[in-house]
Amino acid sequence: MQGILAPIIFALTAIAGGVMRPDYSHVFQAISELTEAGAADKIYLDPPLLLMEILTILFGLGFFWTVRFLNWQLKSSALLLMIIGAGGMFFYRYPMDPMGAEMTSDGKMHLVIVTASALAAILSVFLSARGWMATSDGRTMARMSYTVLSVVLLTGFGSIFVAVWGWPGIGIWQRVNTGAFSVWQIATAITLMRSPTMQTQ
Repeated sequence: MQGILAPIIFALTAIAGGVMRPDYSHVFQAISELTEAGAADKIYLDPPLLLMEILTILFGLGFFWTVRFLNWQLKSSALLLMIIGAGGMFFYRYPMDPMGAEMTSDGKMHLVIVTASALAAILSVFLSARGWMATSDGRTMARMSYTVLSVVLLTGFGSIFVAVWGWPGIGIWQRVNTGAFSVWQIATAITLMRSPTMQTQ
């Protein structure tokens, strides 16, 4: 259930943040701008985001426990989810610098965490796809994971190019990226709940 709740909380928090900042654009602005250093609504958005990270860690633990007798790929995917959740808890301490402002040490650390989390997410989905493919009834989840992996890679690189070149639209690229990962989380959680006793081939 944690794997379902975490993405929902993230989406609702992002929506609420946009409502609280009428000048904010979900299409043109990065998600992290909602909780950037000095943001007036940061105090309201940080708690639900912290809860989301805790739920992600718990989901990773449950994922690992369920697949502990299957294969190393699925166990590694679960461990990476726990790392993503643990790393995400540091966003509260290291917020994004406001756009156009001089980069601070906290802002640099924010970028390091974002990059590490993105790479961990890509690897987690990839290992999940490989792991599900090796189970007796996980082929559908494997194909779904590979599809999500393609979207995450495409939008991830797209976000980098948009940010580096200063093109408009980084918000939509990020949301498709995080949305695809969220769909994968929910699908994984449902798969684990429906087939808790999967066997290797």
